[in-house]
Amino acid sequence: MCQLVTDSRTNQLREGSGLAVLQFRVPACSFTQRARTAMNLRGFTLLELMTALAVVGILSAVAYPSYVSYTRRAQATDAVNLLSQYRLAQEQTFQDNGNYGVGTTCSVDVPATTPYFSYSCVPKGNPATGFTVKATGVQSMAGFAYQLDDSGNRITLAFPERSGLPAGCWLLKSGDC
Repeated sequence: MCQLVTDSRTNQLREGSGLAVLQFRVPACSFTQRARTAMNLRGFTLLELMTALAVVGILSAVAYPSYVSYTRRAQATDAVNLLSQYRLAQEQTFQDNGNYGVGTTCSVDVPATTPYFSYSCVPKGNPATGFTVKATGVQSMAGFAYQLDDSGNRITLAFPERSGLPAGCWLLKSGDC
């Protein structure tokens, strides 16, 4: 590190003929030491920036798949919640009317298509003594499909990261029910 030293010099003033002693504070270090000191104050080295970029890249490579899995679970939860609510509405209608629908139409309208799932209902018999309601993934949830029937059987028909389907439960993440 450079140190400041006092340098006394004698200088002649222009206006008069007298002499004056002026003092200067001058850094006592070489040119390379001064350049190195100035460089250290400028910012980060390229190696430091590349190391930070590598750390951020590794963290994002690990975090992104977890984030995608988390958002898919949340979107699938919306589908299974709507299927459960639909079954409850169908059961209430069955208590009132004695059937789940007439012909090819279920007695309760299926939920409207959401940004991630479309819904359909198929009655069993005429008049319907049973029904099957299905949620099929659209857009980012394409490849997912869930089903629920009048007996309360929950079935996963399609799940992109899983083989051996249909499963006798609703899968929200890969693994077991």
